[in-house]
Amino acid sequence: MVQAFSGPREGGLEKRQQVEKLLTDILTLMGFSARLDFKDAADGSLAVAMHFTGETPPGTAPGHKSFLIDSLQFLLNKCINRPNSERRWVTLGVGGFPEPRGSR
Repeated sequence: MVQAFSGPREGGLEKRQQVEKLLTDILTLMGFSARLDFKDAADGSLAVAMHFTGETPPGTAPGHKSFLIDSLQFLLNKCINRPNSERRWVTLGVGGFPEPRGSR
């Protein structure tokens, strides 16, 4: 697997490695293979583009939201952002980086 990564944030490299390991393990257990690209988003989050090789998970399409991807993103954020640690939001996209979140 080849990953692209643009500039680590302070403490961000550790979070990136955690996300990479956990997401790769989950996808492997699901029976899917993907190349992961990482990018620091403008809002401070970590954006991950998943490029599936071979069969893609049901209900996923490049550039579109899906319940599966939303669930994976939720699970990753719960595992990575533990209490009393630096929090960094992880966003997932299929076939490319996810669109930035709008302001709240």
